[in-house]
Parts: sequence; structure tokens; C-alpha cells
Amino acid sequence: MSGLKGFSKISLLKTEWGPLRILRPLPRDGDDWGPLALARGTEWEPFIRRVSGEAFSYALHGYTKPLVDQLGPEPLIVAGRVPDSVGLCRQFQKKTCAVRKPTCRPGPEPPACYEASVDSFDLEEALYEVVMAWKKGRYVLVVEGPEFSF
Repeated sequence: MSGLKGFSKISLLKTEWGPLRILRPLPRDGDDWGPLALARGTEWEPFIRRVSGEAFSYALHGYTKPLVDQLGPEPLIVAGRVPDSVGLCRQFQKKTCAVRKPTCRPGPEPPACYEASVDSFDLEEALYEVVMAWKKGRYVLVVEGPEFSF
């Protein structure tokens, strides 16, 4: 899979809660979801966290409490909640992979060859980024609404 098309990695290392690592889809054509826009309305949508532009902006300027209040569960917990019916690797389901394992799903150990079982290649690529971000402990956040800079 290619890496990180249309996403931004952000690390807020010095917070009261420890480091916060974030993967954010970059908005496209006025759509806050950017490369994850195809996930809206699918079974993947509930696992993508939405946060306000205001809380996100405050966090970028060092005040992380409003963002932390909106984060929800830790990334690996979110990944673990994706049911197999949605998250099991396409190759695992088709029995076309020689190294199939129960870890071929979102969670702490998805393989680098993970493929979401979706109809769109663009969505498959975007969900790969999401699953690998969760694996690395990154929150996947869609920032909605106006942001600011001091």
C-alpha cells in the first residue's frame, strides 16, 4: 500500500495526559473528511472520531483539555471494536492469503498487507491508513468546523 495520501500526522508530545498522536484526514474541496469521505454512511463511519475545530486548534497551541474531552477511547480500543464482519482482511475472507491469521483485522497486530473489504480502492487505501494508525496508537480524527491560529 502507498503511504499517507491525504493525511497529516500530528504529535503533541507534551500534554498533561502524555503524548497524543493523531492522524487527520486533510480536507478536500470543503469536505472535512478528505480521503475518508467514502467512509461516511458505511459500517466504518462509527469508528472515525469527530472533534471540533476549536478543540483541535487549542490543542495545537498547547491547551489539550478540550480535545482530550472529545477523543473517546484509546486507538487500540476503537480498533478492537471493529467487528470481524467489517474489519476482517479481504484476503483472509477470500482465503487467498497463505499467511492468514486471526490478527488480520484492526487491532494491535494487523499485518502490513491488510486490505479492508470494501468496494472502492480509494476507500481501501484510506482505511489502511486508519488501521495502521490505530496499530501505532494514533487517534484518527476528523476535524469539523472552524479552526483558528494565534
